[in-house]
Amino acid sequence: LANMAWAFATAGQKPRKLFSAIGNSAAERAPDCKPRELANLAWAFATIEQNAAKMFNAFAEEAVQRADTFNDHDLVITTWAFATIGFRSEEFYEAMAATSRLRASAFTPKALSLAVTAFQRARHPVARFFAQKLEALTARTAKGRRSSLSAVGSYGQTRPAADDRRPSDGAGRTRGHGGNGNGGRVYQGADHAWPDHLLQEGKRNSFYPDGDEASATRWKKARRKVVDKDSGW
Repeated sequence: LANMAWAFATAGQKPRKLFSAIGNSAAERAPDCKPRELANLAWAFATIEQNAAKMFNAFAEEAVQRADTFNDHDLVITTWAFATIGFRSEEFYEAMAATSRLRASAFTPKALSLAVTAFQRARHPVARFFAQKLEALTARTAKGRRSSLSAVGSYGQTRPAADDRRPSDGAGRTRGHGGNGNGGRVYQGADHAWPDHLLQEGKRNSFYPDGDEASATRWKKARRKVVDKDSGW
């Protein structure tokens, strides 16, 4: 029954007689329905805007008794469906609010948003609690993204050009670099300074950082294979 109702509602189909029959049957089978089935049936009826009073009353009794067996998704979906259909029961919303509040720390942003909408429609004060949770989570997420972007931006920058300040020999190379242990030469290739051991690796693979012997594609592929421990890439 739950799968059938969910499928029709998802497809936007509203066969009233069929849903009426499903509602009556579901009301009788409510004690045997799993939380996910209760949630899906309630969601389907709310989505097509068909109020099956007998079914919702039976479901409310089950939800009050078994609220702690509902997972996060089923809690908010069921609450949203009941509130959307205009169901009124202080006992039902109190049970769903208490259980949802205990689980709030594990709610995803989507679940929190749905909980806010559901309890606002039900005119339950716990809606404010979930709104604050959602705001705090959104702020933390935004801060984390900014930090990640900042780290990526820093990673993409070239190293402070201590080597670049050294005297040039006029051929795009700097002299006197003693940190790579390969003759102290650093070659300026593409957008980075290339130590001598990387240049030799490039010659063995027939590419050059500032020559025309190979295509840009081969150069990029080779550059990804070589790690310059000295520059921290």
